[in-house]
Amino acid sequence: MNALSTGPWRSFLFAPANHARMAEKVFQAGADAAILDLEDAVAIAGKPAARADAVAALRRPRPCKGFVRVNAAETEWCFGDMEAIVGPWLDGIVLPKLESAAMLQTVDWTLARISHRERRPAKFSNRLGVGGGGFCISV
Repeated sequence: MNALSTGPWRSFLFAPANHARMAEKVFQAGADAAILDLEDAVAIAGKPAARADAVAALRRPRPCKGFVRVNAAETEWCFGDMEAIVGPWLDGIVLPKLESAAMLQTVDWTLARISHRERRPAKFSNRLGVGGGGFCISV
């Protein structure tokens, strides 16, 4: 097991998922994990295309964990975000503005169904609170 599996994560860097150059560079910056942002960093009109950009960046070889910050669960974009990004290339999901345990359970169930239906393996084994109404589901 490597330190990312067992030890504390010291640093996370965010980059907008729809900026290819930034998404590529964030993985090389020396952080323990990079988070590609589909939420606040992406304009509404660019959200569908940013999903494909995030997957493309995550599928490249990288030296650190790769997460995606999806749109909040109660928005119209969250399900589409999850549907697009689930796969073996994904190390985890950052879920912003999480307001209840029930919402987390709904998201977890949805992710498991997407993974099963699309035959894109994803094992959601750890749940790491990140505070401020956000949550990280680690694959």
